[in-house]
Amino acid sequence: MKGKERPSDVFTGPRTRGPLSIFLQTERTNFHDKHDREQVFREVARTARKHYRILSGDFDQSGIFIKVIVDPDTNLESFEGLRRDLKRMGFFPKLIDTGTETIIAIFPLPRPKRTSMNTNIILLALTAFTTIWAGASLWEERTGEMASLGDVMRVLINPMDLLMGGLTFAFPLLLILGTHELGHYFTARRYHVDASLPYFIPVPPLVSPFGTFGALISMKEPISNRRALVDIGAAGPIAGFVVAIPLTILGLVLTGMYPASHEVVEGVSYLKINPPLLFRAMMGPLGVTSGDELFPTAIAGWIGLFVTSINLFPAGQLDGGHIARGVMGEKGKVLSFITVALLLVLGFMTPFKTYLLFAFLILLMGARHPPPLDDVSGLSKKQYAVAAAALLIMILTFHPLPIEIEIASKGGVNVVEAPEMLNVSSEDPTIFQVTVENPGRLSKEVEMIIVINETLVVYDPLHPEPEWNDSTFGPLSKIANTLWVHEGWYILSKEPSRIRIEGGEGERFEWNLAVGCSRYKEPGSEAVLRLGFSTENQIAWTEILLEVSDTLSP
Repeated sequence: MKGKERPSDVFTGPRTRGPLSIFLQTERTNFHDKHDREQVFREVARTARKHYRILSGDFDQSGIFIKVIVDPDTNLESFEGLRRDLKRMGFFPKLIDTGTETIIAIFPLPRPKRTSMNTNIILLALTAFTTIWAGASLWEERTGEMASLGDVMRVLINPMDLLMGGLTFAFPLLLILGTHELGHYFTARRYHVDASLPYFIPVPPLVSPFGTFGALISMKEPISNRRALVDIGAAGPIAGFVVAIPLTILGLVLTGMYPASHEVVEGVSYLKINPPLLFRAMMGPLGVTSGDELFPTAIAGWIGLFVTSINLFPAGQLDGGHIARGVMGEKGKVLSFITVALLLVLGFMTPFKTYLLFAFLILLMGARHPPPLDDVSGLSKKQYAVAAAALLIMILTFHPLPIEIEIASKGGVNVVEAPEMLNVSSEDPTIFQVTVENPGRLSKEVEMIIVINETLVVYDPLHPEPEWNDSTFGPLSKIANTLWVHEGWYILSKEPSRIRIEGGEGERFEWNLAVGCSRYKEPGSEAVLRLGFSTENQIAWTEILLEVSDTLSP
């Protein structure tokens, strides 16, 4: 190796990041004494010969370096076999392709830290308590008077609220989060990569309304190859997603079966949950609208989908970062930094400032994902399919503004659909619709106002007989709820002029209307019809131009 870059320089140079660089700084047992190093070198070289054709070898105080010939068709199995053999001896290998030669660098495994399941159990118990507490608050808010976001202490003294909070929220939420992390755990075990059991993160509802920041597992050793990166990274989100779907459906069914019984209070702050594409697609067939207050189980399902989308961001040590590094190799770092930049943009451009925290944590953990031990072997079609499925899941479960705080206000309604011009005839009615939307949480009484050519038209049950074709207008007038008459213009409404629109963003009401005119109206005659939709303190207007298209002589 004289005259060439030493393998140790290749491995420990500035391009090496992540867990492996930490391993290099740990104490090297058996490598401080030259005699020990020679003995270990012989044993390791003997093991390496079982899996590779060796050209030469060398060692120093940092590790052992063996130049080998790699068969691309069998390298994946060869390296994995070597890794398992060396693991039993207390070492781990790193496959290095310098461009001119392939070297296996071998280092002692770091001394394992003493771990106990007590930490996992304690964190699980604390998270169970905080999520039951959060679920009890959600249950009390749904069934009693709506409380402010900070009014969550009183549920701790109500056993029924705690019981229902645990059954309807805490249990399904922990099931989703636990399944997510166990998906990682068992897939890591399948690849013979040591990993910890899940660590749940409890948070009091006074800090987070959901009682937890999720869960995580810790990889106790570097991931072996790019296939393992993709499979381990995707296993958690896919497993959690599979569990979240039926629980979300159950929650939406319960939302329709047991509607909220409380009254929304004006001026109170509410947590507004915005449904992603998949969640919204499930709402419609189950008869749930955006105005319905979700059952706690549906909220748990929504959290599961939200956690899935966030974890699939292709950045750093996130699940999506594992997948991106496995699929794209070293180029995955570009996508990682782009993702961080997008998170910063979303954090500054939207009210959901948690995106800034996500970006900070990704940078803190390292936006550049460390390479696997075998960064030479490629992927199979299965990993590409898994990565594509993960990308699709992220798209279906992501919403750019997942949560926002809304203050209940009466306000008004918005006209979202109405024609701009109508051709009017005395022979046949012109049918049209006007749709209004309630943008707030509070229910509203809405009254339709008719103005024709700047004149307010008042409904009069004693209006004179309209001068129209009774064979076509007559049947319609019999089913109409209201008829307005003004100077030969006739407006009919199938619905009452005054209705109630329930609270909830996106809750809509459609008025079905018809317009006609007297047979004595000249062709080309015009009028401006203004429809106003009045609430307690606002009126939303829309303007329609009416033009006579035909007439009959007397």
